[in-house]
Amino acid sequence: MRLHGYLTWLSEDYSRMPEIHRCILHDGVTAKPEVPTMSFESTVMLPSGAAMPRIGLGTHEISGASGPDAIAAGIAAGYRLLDTAIAYGNHAEVGEGMRRSGVPRDELFLTTKVRRRTAGAEDARVRIQESFQELGLERLDLLLIHGPNASREVAIDTWRGLISARAAGLVTDIGVSNFSPAQILQLEDATGVLPAVSQVQLSPALQRREDVSFYLERGIVPMAWSPLGVAHGVLEDAVVLRLAATHGVSPAAIAIRWGMQRGHVVIPKSGSAERQRGNLRALEIELSDAEMASLEALDVAVESEWEAQNRAAW
Repeated sequence: MRLHGYLTWLSEDYSRMPEIHRCILHDGVTAKPEVPTMSFESTVMLPSGAAMPRIGLGTHEISGASGPDAIAAGIAAGYRLLDTAIAYGNHAEVGEGMRRSGVPRDELFLTTKVRRRTAGAEDARVRIQESFQELGLERLDLLLIHGPNASREVAIDTWRGLISARAAGLVTDIGVSNFSPAQILQLEDATGVLPAVSQVQLSPALQRREDVSFYLERGIVPMAWSPLGVAHGVLEDAVVLRLAATHGVSPAAIAIRWGMQRGHVVIPKSGSAERQRGNLRALEIELSDAEMASLEALDVAVESEWEAQNRAAW
């Protein structure tokens, strides 16, 4: 099995997408039939120049004694992007899994998040140092604010703390999670710095077309949590099941591939080695214009109540 020489994005936003957000899979990449290879040859370039993989492993609820082995299994399957957070309480497991994998640190891309309630720049500094200790690492590739603090002033000061961490070389790139476009603009107005990444819930059932256009037009990478749309029944939808049968992959791989072709970085979570490998099969397929259009029709545009509250204007 050979991966595509060039991955063609079929979304209507492609022509407006900044060049750095276009994913190229170089000719000559070979993967084993059972385990698709995910490497830095399928990446998006961040403002720092760092290469961020287009698909990663979400680690929410991967913890406890089995956690490190689940992380190591994901890395063995081909994942190079790992997404965690202070709120997940699994920094130790993620760090240990990285070490057990045997893959050099420089070949892995780690994202974590300070809590929404982080109380400004000094508190952010303390939480970052605690994260290093828990992970057993000395630097982070990407650090996000997990959500907007109820206080605009506190949120902006926390953002300043992330800017300082980046300037000090502790973090390579910085971003936000669960912020609205309006809130992102307020961060920029106050500091002159836009996030490199905006992580929000995105799936065929929650497409946020206007938000994604906002990100892409400003060079912000959209990162999708819950890209499978499980809460909205995406994996049981007749259209998704039909496409999965057509392409010989799981319904999850169809949802993941939809996100990739819409320009998202996707981070499906799974502690199962079989599902981890199955999700990576999204790299083997390409959805046609007609197939993408059939998935566009699944958008119900219903976000959770807590998301709506988080994203309300300050």
